[in-house]
Amino acid sequence: MKAARFPRPDAKPLTKENLIMSTIHARRCLATLILSAFAATSAFAATINVPSDIATIQGAIDAASPGDTIQIAPGTYLESVQWNNKDLVIRGDSATTTILKPNAYGLGAGTVLRTTNLTSASRLENLTLRDGRTLGWPDLGHGIKNVNSNLTIVNCVIANNDARWDAENGDEGLGGGMRNDGSSPTLIGCTFTGNIADRAGTVANYGSSPTFRGCNFSGGLWDAMYSDGSNLVFEQCQFDNLGIITQFGTNATLVDCELLNTSINHSAWWGSTLDVQRTNFIGSSNVRATGVTARIANSRFTGATGGDRRLILAGDEATLVNTLIAGNRNSVTDPGRVADNIGSALRCASTITRLINCSIVDNVGSFSPVVISSPTTIIQNSIIWNNRGVVNNYSLDDQNVWFVEPGPMVSYSNIERSSVLAGPGNLSALPLFVNRSAGDFRLQAGSPGIDVGLGGVVTAPPFLLDPTGSFITDLGGNARVIGPGVDMGAFEAPIQDTTPPVITTPGPLTATASSTLGAIVHFSVTANDDVDGPVAVTCNPASGSWFAPGTTTVTCTATDAAGNTSVATFPITVTYAWSGILQPINADGTSVFRMKSTIVVKFRLTGASAGITNLQARLSYQRISGDVPGPVNEATSGVGGDTGNLFRYSDGQYIFNWRELGLSTGRYRLMIDLGDGVSRTVELSIR
Repeated sequence: MKAARFPRPDAKPLTKENLIMSTIHARRCLATLILSAFAATSAFAATINVPSDIATIQGAIDAASPGDTIQIAPGTYLESVQWNNKDLVIRGDSATTTILKPNAYGLGAGTVLRTTNLTSASRLENLTLRDGRTLGWPDLGHGIKNVNSNLTIVNCVIANNDARWDAENGDEGLGGGMRNDGSSPTLIGCTFTGNIADRAGTVANYGSSPTFRGCNFSGGLWDAMYSDGSNLVFEQCQFDNLGIITQFGTNATLVDCELLNTSINHSAWWGSTLDVQRTNFIGSSNVRATGVTARIANSRFTGATGGDRRLILAGDEATLVNTLIAGNRNSVTDPGRVADNIGSALRCASTITRLINCSIVDNVGSFSPVVISSPTTIIQNSIIWNNRGVVNNYSLDDQNVWFVEPGPMVSYSNIERSSVLAGPGNLSALPLFVNRSAGDFRLQAGSPGIDVGLGGVVTAPPFLLDPTGSFITDLGGNARVIGPGVDMGAFEAPIQDTTPPVITTPGPLTATASSTLGAIVHFSVTANDDVDGPVAVTCNPASGSWFAPGTTTVTCTATDAAGNTSVATFPITVTYAWSGILQPINADGTSVFRMKSTIVVKFRLTGASAGITNLQARLSYQRISGDVPGPVNEATSGVGGDTGNLFRYSDGQYIFNWRELGLSTGRYRLMIDLGDGVSRTVELSIR
């Protein structure tokens, strides 16, 4: 009798998902056996496909083991996802086609993705996370909330999330797009747009160190970021119409970024830092750094309008290097706001302020657009010019720049104010920019600021800002020192090149004609410039052209980047190769012929010219009396079919039957002209 079979008490129902997970588990077991057999030490990572393997993202996360990949097919997934304590790769098809948003709102729901305790081995890729909402519940509405998580997020869009809560009663929602608590996520190529909150509509950071690379931030409500005790890094990011607030012991670094109508309000406890490198602030963007050490290098502040101050630095120390502050129009006419507009382009009140190789030009404010009131102010290699106030008819000195006592230490700078010229190397002369009206503040040739700066200042801190340990370049990306000395201002002028290139020709060339057209001649001509190095050369006629018999002058031209032009010439001579005079005339001049006899003059073309049968060769002669040659006469012939003084071609030879009936006895020189400019002669006697 067979024993009865009963199901196990813990058996799971036979569903599609359970069958799939059993298959995945079986694969892992098989892989483990195989890897064990080969002494492998790493675990087998499976790929779970959503929705073909498991219907939901949350279900796939719950079923996955550390190291697994969850591949999400295109579609819109209505879920609030929890991803905790398990390093995975979660990858969508693309942010355009794979969308995640909450399916419910209220207590415990409303945030799109919440992560906890993830390491940098976790990755989130190619997803849109949108439409998170609080709907009156606390700590919800985020696109992503990270707690103690250091995951990497790539090519994701975080959009239209709303973390507003109950600000009227003092309960603020922060971080509509993302909130980081004790986390250090890295975001690459991500977009934040349309996220809102009571504060920090885009990102809120608490004790966190996020890094953003190649990310875009736009289209939200309220300030973009609020940070407390954090470290922020932005590389190659773009901000459009947002605000950034970093405060309470927060350090911020911006490298190669662009801010359009976006403000940085960096107020923090003393000891925090704001580092800005190679970053452009465009339009109404401004920086307020209060209570921090600010270091700004190779950056631009241009095109601001309205009444806000452009750059306010008030902290431990402020250093600006290779920075341009130009063309900002921040004047106001409201009498109640005029005093607040003083220093509308630059207001420095840090304990120590350094301006090194900066250009502060063409700014307009209600009073002096540039106000520096630091107890210690050092200005070196800088240009401060044409900054104007527009009310109360302030004098030129006060309009351009206002130094509050005890006054600055200014050296090797060009400042439109006579009272600061006591320092060494200072100027007060038109800077001669390339094109001020077009915003080109490079120095043109002949500028008084070229090569007259203090060189030692650019080979010591704060110029050592590059993480590679090398010295930073000028604002245009060129070497900071070009020529004998460093220039004033943010841009280093190129070497004033007035020397044309040197052209090297092959010298006189010769060639043998292969037809009556002449010969094809190839040659090489080069040019080298002291500044540009090798430069292009144009020759006329060009190499590879036909050159006619005789001498042709080749003219070559080379122009360097500064417009300096050189011209060089050389000759190319093309001749016919010939045998010399043939019998019956002796080439050594010893031949003697009887008067009134017919003298046969013959020669051959040889070498490359041997195949020419249509050469127009002519014979002339002159009588020599003593050593004095007489006039030249064209030879004539009355026999053998010769025409005029032209040789005829026959059987590989050129022949002329010369018979001059009126010749007297004496010595004669025969001249054979092949049309290539070469003198070919032979002498003989007639008796």
